[in-house]
Amino acid sequence: METLWTVRGDVIKNPYSAIINHMRTQGAKFNTPYVQVGVVVSPDPLTIKLGDLQIGKENLLVADYLLLDTEGLKAEDIVALIPTLDEQTYIVLARIVSP
Repeated sequence: METLWTVRGDVIKNPYSAIINHMRTQGAKFNTPYVQVGVVVSPDPLTIKLGDLQIGKENLLVADYLLLDTEGLKAEDIVALIPTLDEQTYIVLARIVSP
């Protein structure tokens, strides 16, 4: 949001607005990705729905214990996901349940 100043009757742009906006943009590049909640659509081939996005196995990395579990991931399982920095691949951290 750009703030306008009045100096001696002239309206000018706040010179600090551009600096602050630049700092916000640059700072956001290094924010830690946040954990998201998805739903398993299909266990084979693994497909997970995250909002309106369906993520296929080629864009997923799965915690090894989920693969070693005798039951594995099932359709309708709720999982915790975190995107990689490029947001092209998602890491399945855990199967989650409500208490």
